Formats: sequence, C-alpha cells, structure tokens
Amino acid sequence: EQMILEVSNHFYDRAQVASVRSGEMKLAKEVLELTTTGGSQTKSSFRVKQQESFIEATCRLCSFRIPSNRSNHRTSLSPVEVRSTKDKMELVARLISCREDVYKNPELVLDIATMIEMRTLAMLSDAATSNGDFSHSLSFCQRLIHLISNLRRRVQALENSSSSSSSTTEQPNQSELIQTQRRTLEQARDLGWKTCYQLSKHPGWEETPSKLTLMSHVLSLCPEDRLANLLKNWNRLDR
Repeated sequence: EQMILEVSNHFYDRAQVASVRSGEMKLAKEVLELTTTGGSQTKSSFRVKQQESFIEATCRLCSFRIPSNRSNHRTSLSPVEVRSTKDKMELVARLISCREDVYKNPELVLDIATMIEMRTLAMLSDAATSNGDFSHSLSFCQRLIHLISNLRRRVQALENSSSSSSSTTEQPNQSELIQTQRRTLEQARDLGWKTCYQLSKHPGWEETPSKLTLMSHVLSLCPEDRLANLLKNWNRLDR
C-alpha cells in the first residue's frame, strides 16, 4: 500500500493538467485501485480514501483556472501547488477573489466542501465501526444519507429549472452545472451505500431494526447490478 501511495503521489506531482480523464492525474487515481484484489469490493484503507478524495478535490478546484502564484506568466494553479499550500482554505479564498462571478454558481464551490464532508463522515464511520462503536458509526451514516438527500434535491431543482427556462444564453453554463452536480451525486451515492453497507453487515452489531433501516438506504443508493445480492442480505436480515 505504501508503494502504491508513493507512485500515486509521483504521478500527482508530475501532472500538468488536473483531470482524471487523461495524463498523470488519471494514473495517480487509477493506481490506487491496485489496493483491492481482483476487482473485489475490498474496503480501502483510510490513507487510500484520503488520497482519492484529495485527487478529486484538486481536479474540481483546478477546473476554475485559478491563477498560479509561482510564476509571472499567466499560468493556472498546478496540482503540486495545491499540495504545497498548507492552509487549503486559502485556495478557496483565491478562487472567490479571482472569479468575480463565482457567487452566481455557488453549487460549484460548495460541491468541493460537500464531498470533503461526505468523505470525512465515511472515514469516521469506518473508524467507529472498526472500534465497535456502532452508535457513533450509525450517526455518521445518517448524516451522510442526509447530505446525499439534499444533494439529490439540488440536482432535481436544477434539472427542473433548466427544462422550464427559455433563455438560450444561459443554457451552456446551466448544462455544465447540471453535469457537474450529477457527477457529484453519483460519487456521493457510491460512497454512501458502501459506507452504510460496511456497518449494516457487521456481525457484532445486533440492533436489527436499525440494521434493516440502514440496509434500506443501501438498496436505494447502490447500483442496479448490486441489487440482487444486497436484496438477499436484506431478506436474511428481515427473517
């Protein structure tokens, strides 16, 4: 795992463009998949999740084309500069100061904070579960589900607003915003069902009604191709 993380960091620092669709940043994220075996659903460690979250947050932040402080040329913020900035809130402040119209699309900025909060809750839940503190783990899962529900409503509201809008000049920006929100929701759903499932299947947790409720959320968030196996687990728990 340590070797994989070092390779991921190497690709991250070499990346000239912060995009997981191509180049070194794509490799930085893809190499983390080697911590699981054979494509199984093995749970990633805290450090791997932290690295993955950092890569995604970097790409989202750099998509705003924040000017770099390291050069007199008009270059954009680089991934290595993001890593070297000690106070990460400074980067958000720079974003708001350099993009005067950013307040018109607050969701794009808030998504960064939302995903960081979600991943933090997921890691806290995993830590609590590992220590047998199921009540705290459940509370973290419930907060995670609440955030996902809010995000789903935001996406639905944006889609409804877009379909009813007759303005053609705002459509490109609106379309980009909707696509960004959909990607964030997809990531949140994936994070949510996996975190809740880790708690619901723990053999040491004996609160069956709470486990059933949590499994219901798992079924509502998981991909379609996982429904069959997860529904069997729900049925066994229900019996």
